[in-house]
Amino acid sequence: MTSSDYLGDGAPRGGVGLPGTFEVIPPTTRAHEVKEYAYSLDSGVVSAAETVVARPTDHGASITVAPEHDGVNVLHVWSKSHAGRISTQVTYTFVVRADSGPAAHWTFEETGVVATDVSGHGNALTLGEPAVRVAGRSGVGTALSLPGTTAATRTAAIHTPHPLTGASTPIRTDASFTVTAWARISSTSGGDVQTVVSVGGSRTSAYHLGYSGGDQRWRFSMAAADTDDAALHSVLSDAAPTVDRWTHLAGVYDASTKTMTLYVNGVAQAATTTLVGGFDATAEVAVGKRRWNGGDDGFFTGLVDDVRVYTSVETSTELAKLAVPLPPTVTFPHGSEVTGGGQITVRFDARGDTNVIAFRYSMGDAGLGNTVNAATPGGTATVTLDVGDTRGSRPVYAAAVADGNRVSDKGDGEFTVRSATSLSGNVWNEYFLPLAGAVVQLQPGGYQTTSAADGSYALTGVPPGVYTVTATFGGECGLSHSTLLEIDGQGLTFDFFLGDFGDDPGDACPE
Repeated sequence: MTSSDYLGDGAPRGGVGLPGTFEVIPPTTRAHEVKEYAYSLDSGVVSAAETVVARPTDHGASITVAPEHDGVNVLHVWSKSHAGRISTQVTYTFVVRADSGPAAHWTFEETGVVATDVSGHGNALTLGEPAVRVAGRSGVGTALSLPGTTAATRTAAIHTPHPLTGASTPIRTDASFTVTAWARISSTSGGDVQTVVSVGGSRTSAYHLGYSGGDQRWRFSMAAADTDDAALHSVLSDAAPTVDRWTHLAGVYDASTKTMTLYVNGVAQAATTTLVGGFDATAEVAVGKRRWNGGDDGFFTGLVDDVRVYTSVETSTELAKLAVPLPPTVTFPHGSEVTGGGQITVRFDARGDTNVIAFRYSMGDAGLGNTVNAATPGGTATVTLDVGDTRGSRPVYAAAVADGNRVSDKGDGEFTVRSATSLSGNVWNEYFLPLAGAVVQLQPGGYQTTSAADGSYALTGVPPGVYTVTATFGGECGLSHSTLLEIDGQGLTFDFFLGDFGDDPGDACPE
């Protein structure tokens, strides 16, 4: 076999979904006995292979296939004789250039009536009134809020650069594709269709992804033809949606097998179906509605965000990555400084994403070896950590855990462990003799000690800072003295002199 589109020299060429032609060279002996050639891409199973008739002239054939994934691809070919005999397989290995990401991607982070295609491919949407932007998942960025009467639309097919020429090329809806979106439905009552995203022809949408009220399930549907009352081939979710909860949806169409698969929160649903028919729709792309019998239909009520369209069959691994929650915030409610050997309080916050039920976390390393449950779904969790004696900045890492064990990327916060310092000295009476039993207090912090028989005292484990230091002796109307001290990391020595010095207002009894 040979190919000028995908050479077998190990160099990446073409792209996912970009067809290539492969020339089959007939056998050198008895080539006239070849009736047809069976071929399959990657599977190597002849019983599931497609066939192409051998040319009557040279008994060779041309096979056109579109790679479904990047990297190494293997084309398997068998010759079949008029008598039904099948040869041993011949393989042709070639490498497909890596996918460059979504053909179109809308995040609704801008302002105004235009939703920018952040893939850079120019597939902007126009928002219909009264669609507005509101706070997105976990309060991060913005999402599109749809009231059930309008949508964001583009009156043309989605375009993406050709992998070889760079020319803007329309995406075909009868070729392989993947469409994904985050959706938060506001109501599931009634039997209406609610469409998250669709691509439409003149009379109906070639596909739509959303909610089917009649089935009370998420649904991925494709139409058999661009006609009124077209036959729909659909895949339903395993379970009903939860109102006001963000859900990640993905519809995948594999044109090589005509298989339709629906993913919910990164998990392929149990049922699949096979499309019969299908067509290439070029009239409209819509977020929030579909086309049915030539009119607008199936408006969505709720929030939509992070809509993506790919020109290939995305893998289950990649779809699972898109369905994880956002990282939690990591804060320190009692302050981000702590003395060595002490403890620090850390709070993790899912910021209202009710998919999140727990947090994984670690201090100092990114291993996330600990788990704590959220107080409520989408809420917070608070832990107290022993910081040890290592001084300096210390990180705390955390990830949000959603139902189905979907784990977010890491969020992080940083606190500082300070060296503990000390205050020490002696307490003397008015005759410069040691005063035993005097109480020495440090505020804030409530540090306290009592002077020894020789009048000495020491307060250790004190963070550097400014404190009010008080020494008292003899009860409420005994002797006392207060002063303001700044204690640095080297510690401080300070002596108290307690006595009835008469005109010192700091020594007066409070009565």
